[in-house]
Amino acid sequence: METTTLIENAIRFIQQNPQENLSLQSIAENAGFSLTYFDALFQKYTGYSPVEYARKYKLTRSALQLRTTRKTVLDIALEFGYESPESFARAFKAYYGLSPSDYRAQNEQEAVTWKELSGKISVAFFKRNFPQLRSCDREKALDYCFSNDLRFHAENIGFILNGDAEVFTLDERESPEHFLCAADYNRAEPIVYIIAGREADAMAYLQLLSGSENMNFTVRVPVSENWTMLENEIERMNLEVHYGYDMLVPDKTVEVPEIEGMSVRELRTADLPLVWAFKKTPGGEACPAAALQLAFTGKGNPGMRGFGLFVDGELVGISMPAPDFMRGICKYDIGWIGGIGAGSSLQAMELLWKHSAAVCLREAAMFGNGDAEENDSLLGISFSQRMGMEKIAKVLRCRRSCQ
Repeated sequence: METTTLIENAIRFIQQNPQENLSLQSIAENAGFSLTYFDALFQKYTGYSPVEYARKYKLTRSALQLRTTRKTVLDIALEFGYESPESFARAFKAYYGLSPSDYRAQNEQEAVTWKELSGKISVAFFKRNFPQLRSCDREKALDYCFSNDLRFHAENIGFILNGDAEVFTLDERESPEHFLCAADYNRAEPIVYIIAGREADAMAYLQLLSGSENMNFTVRVPVSENWTMLENEIERMNLEVHYGYDMLVPDKTVEVPEIEGMSVRELRTADLPLVWAFKKTPGGEACPAAALQLAFTGKGNPGMRGFGLFVDGELVGISMPAPDFMRGICKYDIGWIGGIGAGSSLQAMELLWKHSAAVCLREAAMFGNGDAEENDSLLGISFSQRMGMEKIAKVLRCRRSCQ
């Protein structure tokens, strides 16, 4: 049996047993692998070890339960094989940065305002406009993403997990392999993700959407493929397109260079006066110091990190990576990075960036420069690739406005 088929068997076994605490041996034996090479082969194909992959799948499914059901934390903990709600809470917080209760509270629906109601109506109207689409279970959509390159689908998974998202498909199979995910985000027209592994399938959804006066959709294209028909059709339809890339560090370790006279450390609350002084210095104006201050007080992004580059005790560079736990994949985005004076050199930025990534990668499986472009990213494509990042997907964000 081919190695790819055996890996698919292992993934299927993980997905069919989210309530089990699967060991490396149990996954390997069920898939028909010898234990000797299984871990390395699985990681080569998916980017994760089998046990780590199973843990991510279990926690992503539990997050969906917290968002979409009224089951108690205890019931969800037991459903996914945790011995107690405490052990579930520890694992969940390590992964998402929030306790299960706080995660649920953060994503609960508050009293519906007219603006929110108009958004909900927009998704229902979207569905009525396209009777060809049939509703698709979100768990099946997640299973597809977990089965077909978890890193590639990291952004798609987050969109599917959105509390108000609905999934629709043209696929007649019980377990669809292509679909649309629509979420209102309190807009008059929903934002739509086309999720497909083949250009022909993506084209079918594009042609379906072409009848809509307003369109706002995103599609991700594997960087190893050229979807020229899709891009030509988007151009023919005269859509506004923002082209970008999802970029990730493929490894879990980053080698940090040493530069004499320069040091990097994590910033603390006591460093805020230095951060605000940095912001007032020419070259540091764009530093989001207020966001870091809010993070320190627990009112902003709970996982935002601040790292400072120092020369002779002077703060000359700052990086502020921010975790995106909402995507179901514990992933850090570069966030903001910049330097002044000696800290603005490429060498200094490399030191600061790599130190930041090395620390964050100890607690997160991926570190990316989401939606990077050559001209709009703080690092840029060429710099990101020089740092060891790789392009995972070409991102096409397309829209057409009412005239």
